[in-house]
Amino acid sequence: MTVKRRPQLYLVPTTNSKTPLHSQMPPCPAHLQALSLECRLLLAILRLSNTDGAKPALSLNVLNTLGQVMDCGPHRTRTLAALSTINQTVLVQTHRRLEIPDTVSNDISSDEALYIDSIRRLSKGTWAKDELPLSTVMSDQNLARFCQAAEHILGIHSMSRLRHRAILRDASAAEPTVLSSQQLELTESVILALMRLWVRGSLTGFNSSAAVRFASAHLGVERLGNIISAIMQRVGTSSHSQLDVRCVCSSEITPDEAHMLTLMSTLGHGELPAYRDHLLKWLDPQWANAVFIQTSDAVLAIGELGSMLPRRQWSFEDLDSRRQQRDTSA
Repeated sequence: MTVKRRPQLYLVPTTNSKTPLHSQMPPCPAHLQALSLECRLLLAILRLSNTDGAKPALSLNVLNTLGQVMDCGPHRTRTLAALSTINQTVLVQTHRRLEIPDTVSNDISSDEALYIDSIRRLSKGTWAKDELPLSTVMSDQNLARFCQAAEHILGIHSMSRLRHRAILRDASAAEPTVLSSQQLELTESVILALMRLWVRGSLTGFNSSAAVRFASAHLGVERLGNIISAIMQRVGTSSHSQLDVRCVCSSEITPDEAHMLTLMSTLGHGELPAYRDHLLKWLDPQWANAVFIQTSDAVLAIGELGSMLPRRQWSFEDLDSRRQQRDTSA
């Protein structure tokens, strides 16, 4: 007698018994724009570090600026050391030289995919070290050093990601004011850093617009650099007073920096009356129209970074008070 077997029902996809189910992860995207902003920053820093000999001043300043963006926590020395360890283990301490281009590219090489996928798996926290793609090209000792450094970098940004998810759940709620750049969301930190990089170039002699465009291109949105440069040039000539922008390494936020972040945020959230009122309080009317057009372009470009700027209720009185105290003490 023949017994007919009942069909088996699989509630999850079948996998090779030697491959844990949690290791089934979508492959690394082939293009830079498909990566998270965090991964774009880490890849940009790796590429900029992969040069032989002395780096031009422009490249050095872009590398330093992007490194400061990743350093959003209070443990600056440890964070910069972690970035250095990541670069050293991936660029030098592998079984073979990995294909990491030192130029701007929207395409991700197969070796860069090993790096990005290892970062992505570490961010999930459910993979063993020997399951990381970099384990195929790195000794156990160097892989352990890489993981420790990467986990530190990912850890200091985890609270920022949680805060941003809360904003998305309640779009009507505004984020509280901040007095330190270490309290900013990652996208805000990038925009602030680009503005500061532009001013730094104006003061120290390298091409400001080229540097901001170069940094933005490494993040996959080159036109953002052109727009930020245009805004800085316009605002620098139309502000009621001398534009106050800090060094890229400063944790202090000035009123002028907060004004520019506010304009991009309010327009990005479609709050046109609030945007208009804020713009006219800050700039003379004859300059407002040009800044409006440039801010609109900036909002669209910022969206290509992966998220818009959060809404904030800035306390400009507190920011002004802190600036006056600093000027008095100086």
